[in-house]
Amino acid sequence: MEIVNDKYSINGQFYTIYNVSSYLKGNIMKNVMNSKGQPHVVDISANETKYICQCGMTSTPPYCDGTHQGSDIEPLAYTATEDEQLYICGCGKSTGKPFCDGSHQTI
Repeated sequence: MEIVNDKYSINGQFYTIYNVSSYLKGNIMKNVMNSKGQPHVVDISANETKYICQCGMTSTPPYCDGTHQGSDIEPLAYTATEDEQLYICGCGKSTGKPFCDGSHQTI
């Protein structure tokens, strides 16, 4: 993974990194995406698309449930080029969100 400004690249495909702190400050709901303390493991098949929550307020972590509606935040639409496992940050400390970078091991 390569991070460039507010975007990161996986296999040459760039995704936007959203700063959700201002959205979360105005929302009294608990950020469930970051309350697990370890990564969410997502199995994904080649050519399958998964929508990963970027607002942190989903009731079905790590998947988007539409809770972001009304904000400028959109889910990450990740399409696999091969069968793989995604490790989605569940602690809130990763510098490569939404993906886990192992930061939960130092909490």
